[in-house]
Amino acid sequence: MANDPNISRFFSYLGLFTFCMLLLVTAIDLMQFFIAWELVGLCSYLLINFWYTRKQANIASTKAVLVNRVGDFSFLFGMSILFINIGSLNIYDLSWIALTNMFENLDYNIISFLMFIAVMSKSAQIGLHMWLPDAMEGPTPVSALIHAATMVTAGIFLMIRLSSLFIVSEKTLVFVSLVGSITALFGSTTGTAQTDIKKIIAFSTCSQLGYMVSACGLGYFNFAFFHLVTHAFFKSLLFLSAGVIIHTLRGEQDIRKMGGLLKILPITFIAIVIASWALSGIPYLSGYYSKELIICVALLQNSWLGFFIGLLLIVSAIFTSTYSAKLIYYVFICKPRSNNKLNYILLHKENSEKYVIFQTLPLVVLSIFSIFGGFILKDSISGMGSNTILNVFGEFSIKNSNGLWVEFLPLNIKLILTASSLSGYIFYFLVHKNYININYIFNKNKITKSLYSFFFTIDGILIF
Repeated sequence: MANDPNISRFFSYLGLFTFCMLLLVTAIDLMQFFIAWELVGLCSYLLINFWYTRKQANIASTKAVLVNRVGDFSFLFGMSILFINIGSLNIYDLSWIALTNMFENLDYNIISFLMFIAVMSKSAQIGLHMWLPDAMEGPTPVSALIHAATMVTAGIFLMIRLSSLFIVSEKTLVFVSLVGSITALFGSTTGTAQTDIKKIIAFSTCSQLGYMVSACGLGYFNFAFFHLVTHAFFKSLLFLSAGVIIHTLRGEQDIRKMGGLLKILPITFIAIVIASWALSGIPYLSGYYSKELIICVALLQNSWLGFFIGLLLIVSAIFTSTYSAKLIYYVFICKPRSNNKLNYILLHKENSEKYVIFQTLPLVVLSIFSIFGGFILKDSISGMGSNTILNVFGEFSIKNSNGLWVEFLPLNIKLILTASSLSGYIFYFLVHKNYININYIFNKNKITKSLYSFFFTIDGILIF
């Protein structure tokens, strides 16, 4: 964006968004939280519609506003019920009242359900997800900051702040865990069928938000917070790497027209491999620690619901591995599909030499955190030391203590999780070695062709 004539306007919007997000994070009561919530939505509209001369940007920003209004009204209704019945919107007071059951006639299931509708709209859960893929019309740095690490996780943060209200709402928690696990599966399957590089990553974000919501639904808000932190590292890295690729290819975003970029963009290749491996949950990278915790606590529930949620999350992990491997294969490894490959190389060298440090440095920093972030933070956030970090929330609650036994799970369960993380990469390795004819699988077989078409267009069908 160095040559964009409106770069000052871009940084003005970005600075305003950062202020609003900090206002949301530091909110001590729901009124301040709601004001910041609305301002964050306004900034999102401005940034998605930054290139306002584009028709698609106008449509995408309007859709984001309309979908988020559903959650805003739900948030307002839930907040009104709390204020009318309790007379306070202070988060610490609400948490103490909910846990002590001071107001026995107050139905927390209704209030938590209304709050969860707000979470669904802001954090792109299934049914209210359709604004997130279209939001990719904004500049790629916006996608990396807002639609990977901050704004879309505001809904998850709301659930964490109001964890005590959700803990006492058993029926809502069941609904929350089901919505989260279905969203995780939906996002990963739809992402596998996409061909736009930014839409693949957008549906990936939708899927990982489903993991966080599932963890909250199971009562493990600390695990959701842990995955929120690790996800910010590798998803931002994915978006910024995608931005370098798009810049190199003159704005091309269709991965079917890419290929052979391994020698042209070696640093970007390393960064996107690290981010994809962390996203897939390859052992000992940041995403492995947080995703494994969520899947394991689902399997530890000793109920059909927990087993069903764990199964959906494992299948989602398989598809996550598949679209991550697909992105690497089509962009970097397979033969170039563009007739203008030489022009792309010259253009990249022309425009990138003086900006190479600014492109490379963020990738290096985020790569380090994508590798070591999970290992460094796993004990302080999700382990025995969680209270030392999360006591700033005051009302933070955990449903039960099964999470303490995750490290002692049988080896065969851990091997299943590792196999699901590696499955997509093994599949595309066999494709690259021509042991599997991928065109035959997806085009000649009627069932797989129908499924592929369905998931490719489903983001336009599910408009709830």
